[in-house]
Amino acid sequence: MLERFRYADLTSSHGPTRGRTKTINGIAAALPYMKEQKSGHFINVSSVYGHKLGPDASVYCATKFAVRALSEGLRQEVKPYNIRITVISPGAVATFTRRAADFWLPSKTGANALRLIKSAATR
Repeated sequence: MLERFRYADLTSSHGPTRGRTKTINGIAAALPYMKEQKSGHFINVSSVYGHKLGPDASVYCATKFAVRALSEGLRQEVKPYNIRITVISPGAVATFTRRAADFWLPSKTGANALRLIKSAATR
């Protein structure tokens, strides 16, 4: 089902999404090949804010929760094809947006996220 989904499907009926469909388009592009070979592994990146709401971040939190919900739905959909789904939910990272808000966390957060992605990919 998701392999037939495209960015235009969102923009035509729900307005602009400003790049929030990269996860969907990536899945849609790779899913037919993974189904054909009856194996694969998607690693989607969400955020800790996909689990817990933060002040003044409801839209951001909603998009990160959407990645989790999409991943769980996909997990159920592709189970017969031996395709695995992993969701990485790192904590806050010092991005340009966060620097502008004067909000910093130790740089090891990014290193921890990378370690989790590598670990998930080798399982």
